Amino acid sequence: MAVEAKPRRHSGLAARSGGLRFANPPYGLQRLNALGAVPREDQRAAIEPIILEEANRIYRMMRLLAAQFAATQKGDPVGDRIITVLKAMVEGSGGDKMVLSANGQCAMTAAFVAVVDDLGTEIAAGSVDMDYLWSLFSGGRGAGIVGGIMFDIVQESI
Repeated sequence: MAVEAKPRRHSGLAARSGGLRFANPPYGLQRLNALGAVPREDQRAAIEPIILEEANRIYRMMRLLAAQFAATQKGDPVGDRIITVLKAMVEGSGGDKMVLSANGQCAMTAAFVAVVDDLGTEIAAGSVDMDYLWSLFSGGRGAGIVGGIMFDIVQESI
């Protein structure tokens, strides 16, 4: 039986969050740290369902990265081509059941796998805390991972 950790205040997290409340506080931190006792070869299967609960955070990061890039590249012809690919990557269709483009699905899947891998490494090192999870799901470390994947796909597309 999984027990959710009670939200804790961390100086860095509290300052950056501006009082933000998480839908699944705190990202199943206690469940994730308990996986340190699971053999490394079995961790992926145990981590994936926990991260799947937060997959919308990865998608929101993709949208934010695309929007921030677009805001800095106005009027640049190469930037405009990249913006077009990024915009198509993060736009969904299908109404209530959003469906991403092929590039969007590829980016989302690769980002999910990369986040799971990064988290597995941190669990093995015993260093998962709220500041790490904040960085992974809300910018910083996660933005580097997700942005790198998105721009790899952009390079293949233009």
